[in-house]
Amino acid sequence: MHKLVNNAPIEANISILEDEPRTVRNLEEELQKPERVSCRLHIETSTDIRNFIENVKSKQFDIFSIDWELHKTNVGPEALEAIIENQPNAARIVYTKHKTDFPKAKRFGADGSLLKEANDNLDEYVRLVKNGIRLGFSRQICAEVHKLGSNGLPNLPSGQMLDENTEMIICDKSREVAYKNLFDNKALNLIDLLTRRNWWRTFSSESYVKQPIHKKLSYLLELVEENSSTVSKITGANEDDIVKYINDGSSSSGSQQDHLYSFVYILGFMLRLTGYQPELMLDFWRLSAVQLPELSGSPWSNIGFAEYLKKYGPLAIEQCVIWIRKNS
Repeated sequence: MHKLVNNAPIEANISILEDEPRTVRNLEEELQKPERVSCRLHIETSTDIRNFIENVKSKQFDIFSIDWELHKTNVGPEALEAIIENQPNAARIVYTKHKTDFPKAKRFGADGSLLKEANDNLDEYVRLVKNGIRLGFSRQICAEVHKLGSNGLPNLPSGQMLDENTEMIICDKSREVAYKNLFDNKALNLIDLLTRRNWWRTFSSESYVKQPIHKKLSYLLELVEENSSTVSKITGANEDDIVKYINDGSSSSGSQQDHLYSFVYILGFMLRLTGYQPELMLDFWRLSAVQLPELSGSPWSNIGFAEYLKKYGPLAIEQCVIWIRKNS
């Protein structure tokens, strides 16, 4: 299964072309249930082809849902042509009362089609939308990676959905490219897509400052891929106590608690060094020497944060805190 790096839901934008009020209501109600679509959907609904095409030209979407026939007129071809001209990487699904429209929809570039039945076939519709969201994100991400000069990603032609193996390849490669171009403005669109797809961590200072210390510790440990065993080794605190502290904030003894707080302070300092880029935390933690002028002469400068703290434990915490306070 593809990896998610955030707990926040995927953020996606869908444009729906549909003229039947009951169907519009049913579709919007279903798609606004996060438990149904596994993401937070921003929905834009059009009931006529002119308004729909205006939205295609002026707003960005990850997926389009098209009613092939509006007011007894076939508008599917016109809608698909507008999408392919203006937003070729978005996913395109067709929702129609006539199965005979399926081959035509495919010829005009639809990725999937679904028969509109008396009950609106909502379960199948939601499933098709979920798959379409994955496809739309992957196509857009591949396009941004290509713009940054990196090739070798899978081709995602129209008329077929995405398998998980292909999606994992795209996830890993795009994250690698984003990491290499992290401080290049050209990568902003890619990072935005990865963030909305939940393949990239971002930092919210507003959310972070509101968290109690034990929640901050849990978050920072996740970024550096460490656990309670590491914290026990570094702080000298009992591992069971640490697990309890991380889970519910239960306090340990005075000196051990001080060391836990200081450890969070050190990791917070490291996050600041990354420019508040959570994706850099693991490298800053593991690298034997982070080449930053402001770290010259620091206790860990020759062997890195992780090795220094693990090797010298509570003494290392005290030395790190003294140096950080003196040099910050």
